[in-house]
Amino acid sequence: MPLLHQRLQDFLCQTEVAPDILIYVASPLIEIYGLDATQALEAPDSLSPDELSVWLSFLHTAQLILAYVQLPEATQHQAYTRLESLFIDASASPEEIEETRLLIQELIQRAEHLVQERSVRTPDFEYLLAAYGCQEEALPDSCEGYGPEQLELTDALALFTQPILERYNWLEDPCSFEEAMNLASAYWVLAQTRPAHRERKIKQIQEEFASSPEEARFLATEAQHMIERFFTLFPEQAQRFN
Repeated sequence: MPLLHQRLQDFLCQTEVAPDILIYVASPLIEIYGLDATQALEAPDSLSPDELSVWLSFLHTAQLILAYVQLPEATQHQAYTRLESLFIDASASPEEIEETRLLIQELIQRAEHLVQERSVRTPDFEYLLAAYGCQEEALPDSCEGYGPEQLELTDALALFTQPILERYNWLEDPCSFEEAMNLASAYWVLAQTRPAHRERKIKQIQEEFASSPEEARFLATEAQHMIERFFTLFPEQAQRFN
């Protein structure tokens, strides 16, 4: 199976969001491009590489929007700036910016309506940003693999997050897995944030995950260890973040 076809199939198999939900949220994008949702889901082999690439982008976008609308209201404003940056190019005209903002609002409204009607489970917003190479204030990801073994992104994330999963003892307490992954994903973003902004990012992690001053101090220390871990595991990437 060609790579893009396999990626589409893998995404649909791995995501916990039903395809009809993703298509509902992404439908304004789908209409703009005049695509056929039935063809994408039932006959992906008939799609051209360009069409497959667009479909993957739309499905990823829908999942990210769904994760965004389920963020606590207090964090949505900051997250929106980062979300908007994915849609708006630096060279966009004022008219293009306004049109794009209206499109984003339409996607958000559809997602908000849907999560009120149905239970929707998505990966953490920070995790999705990290997985898609859209880290806040971070330099762009290279298309190269991670570390000496040139790991794929998903394998690199799994290796990086191992100490956090072990600390949460998620094998004996499966309910802790989501919290562990959310924290590990925050550390992944932190490690790829410019040094001048890391202190602010650590404070955000403390605010979100610490329930006491002692735990906040522990997280600050652990954050530094995880930054060092990223640099040790992936030295070539680390050179771009210092």
